[in-house]
Amino acid sequence: MKRQKRDPASINPRFAKPEPTRRVNFTQRTLDRLFYGWRFGLLDETHLEKLLFGYPRKTHRELELTRAGLIYHPDVQIPLRAVCTGIHWITALTTKGADVLASKGYRIDPTVHRERYRRHRSFNAILHDLNRSDFLVELETAIRAVGKSSGLTMRHQDELLGKPYTETISFPSLAVWKREHRPITIEPDGYFSIVLPNLPTDRAEKFFALEIDQDTESNIRWANFWDQKSILKTMIAYGEAHKRGIIEEKLGLSNLRTIFVTTTERHIANILKDAGQHYIAQGYPANACLFVSREKLETFDPLSVEYKNAAGQPIVISEWV
Repeated sequence: MKRQKRDPASINPRFAKPEPTRRVNFTQRTLDRLFYGWRFGLLDETHLEKLLFGYPRKTHRELELTRAGLIYHPDVQIPLRAVCTGIHWITALTTKGADVLASKGYRIDPTVHRERYRRHRSFNAILHDLNRSDFLVELETAIRAVGKSSGLTMRHQDELLGKPYTETISFPSLAVWKREHRPITIEPDGYFSIVLPNLPTDRAEKFFALEIDQDTESNIRWANFWDQKSILKTMIAYGEAHKRGIIEEKLGLSNLRTIFVTTTERHIANILKDAGQHYIAQGYPANACLFVSREKLETFDPLSVEYKNAAGQPIVISEWV
């Protein structure tokens, strides 16, 4: 006898089917909550509390928005949360939620909003996007905390390039390996900028691409370099894009740095060992690639943490000159 899949709604009301006629009072806080879902993609309750400066009656409000069909809870989180007990309830914005934001005057294009997370079937895909949200929300929170006194501000991908983090904005480049050149497409996990008021106006805004590494790809694969993903190949592609002026030509972003967020300090040490031989030795810019581990981000926020550049030197992005 074939085993029937259990209805998620029988486990928790968060997974119940929406009620199309349910009405919602759209306060500014509610619209902000929906907008953050559009901007960042997957968010859990911890992210929302930080972005909204606390979230009174959050369970009641989240269920109300779910029943109205404005947000949804990806089913895959049920077995995921059983394994990863530190993850709180995960939500994403629906197409209806994007339509509401557009009708309320937000500068978004609801026709390109994708409910990508309904198609997520692997834990790794969910964890990847949660790690992206972790970094970006923590960075925004840190900048808010010091912003009034320091003048630091942050601009997100939708403010720079008109698309939320759920939309991939790629650009072409080349990878060079053993004198062979091949085209490669770079697909960052997002772009953002930090404005440093202590610098001259023409150098005050620093642009960053974000690469989330789950340690599912090796830092280098010797035998099949061209056939497999590797961090070194991505670094070389960024280096060639810098050398050839591709980034500024395609995206209009000057002096783009790439932040690789990976798992452990040990993994970073292995990456930097290969980078010294095959990236730095080829004359690519050391400060174009920065590395930080989630291990270190458990203690320091993304604004104050020490990153390492491709040459292994420490960098604090808020102190960039």
